[in-house]
Amino acid sequence: DVMDQVAGQIREHLAGRDIKGGAEQIVIRLSPENLGELKMNLRMENQCLKIEIVAENSMVRDTLIKHSDTLKESL
Repeated sequence: DVMDQVAGQIREHLAGRDIKGGAEQIVIRLSPENLGELKMNLRMENQCLKIEIVAENSMVRDTLIKHSDTLKESL
């Protein structure tokens, strides 16, 4: 399932990150390669982590939108 693959790779890249303040951008080359690249812009606002995800592949983007609530919970 594409969602499980993508969510797992996002979790791996976010694990152990400590974003205190300001902003950070993470670029993830998804595997398999046909899933493309994700750009994640992370920033802390009022003790909340805000994440903007830009997907290169439209199928990945649509899957992320469809499962955004599940993805939020898993992160």
